[in-house]
Amino acid sequence: MSESKHQESKEEQVSNYQVYPDFTIDENSDEVFAVRFSPDGRHLVAGCGDGSTRVFNSSNGDLVHRVEGGTKNSLPTTCIRFRPNTSLHRQKDVFVTAHSNGIVQHWQMTSNACLHTFTDHAEQVFAVDYNDSGSQFVTAGRDGKIRIYDEDSKEEIICLQGGLLGDYDREAPGHSNRVFSVKFTHDEHILLSGGWDNTVQIWDTRQACAVRSLHGTHICGDALDLKHDSILTGSWREKDQLELWDFGSGERIASIPWHPEPGDKPCMLYAAQFSKDSMGRFIVAGGSGQNEAKIFDHVAGDAPVGFVSVGGPVLSVDFSPDGEKVAVAGGDKCIHLLEVTKKRDYYY
Repeated sequence: MSESKHQESKEEQVSNYQVYPDFTIDENSDEVFAVRFSPDGRHLVAGCGDGSTRVFNSSNGDLVHRVEGGTKNSLPTTCIRFRPNTSLHRQKDVFVTAHSNGIVQHWQMTSNACLHTFTDHAEQVFAVDYNDSGSQFVTAGRDGKIRIYDEDSKEEIICLQGGLLGDYDREAPGHSNRVFSVKFTHDEHILLSGGWDNTVQIWDTRQACAVRSLHGTHICGDALDLKHDSILTGSWREKDQLELWDFGSGERIASIPWHPEPGDKPCMLYAAQFSKDSMGRFIVAGGSGQNEAKIFDHVAGDAPVGFVSVGGPVLSVDFSPDGEKVAVAGGDKCIHLLEVTKKRDYYY
């Protein structure tokens, strides 16, 4: 769909869904840099600015575990990802945390046990992700390189970066600055990454380099996602902050209007995500300036569904696996739980 046609369809449609506040978790000791639902949706894991990680019950907000991640210098937990619960591993509910001091740690959620710790060569790690099978995980951070590791051995498999290829007859694209978001696609050989250098790189591990680049984004957080053939990006800037791109061509499909209220500041995005259902029905995004998160109905032409205003920058968002709940977290040290439900008709 072209950008103009997408714009027209978007203006014609209204969502049948609405956002309702559920509850707020305020038991965090510092800013919440990362929040993630467990694979079954029953728990929330929060990574805080003091390096600690907390596990909460997602139905009532009760604290289940508190762990001291990273090292004793209390640098932030920057990203969290759960390993997919597949037949490859007997141990379930394992998640990985990244820290701004370069530490990467694996945890078992129910036992509150640290399974493994190592220091990534990036020195500061801002992003992690798993492939669908859970056999590999990837890190990215300060040095702009994309490192893929074997989940069982924790050994580095490949380091992806720009520069001269092995035959030295051509130069491959890559990142020239910090990377804040990285994502495996459903094809385990293809990854996406984005950061400060205003690009999204599409990598192919079989060629050991980036095979395509998107230009014009400014990603400063966990604000890169993919659903089917659409890439979602959230940029930390005042205009065109939420965009959709065609995965095949690399062309921009649409800029989703933020529609600020009169007198509001622009909202510059740190976080953006598709919902995890098969359609990717919803989009959530949030940031700073106007400290808020908004939800859009992607199936209904990205029609607005609702928003929440919070007491500090929105640094992380996550949908529950069924797409019915959204967690919004950030600078106010809170996790705000929202419900996405169909609009209710009332008859009097």
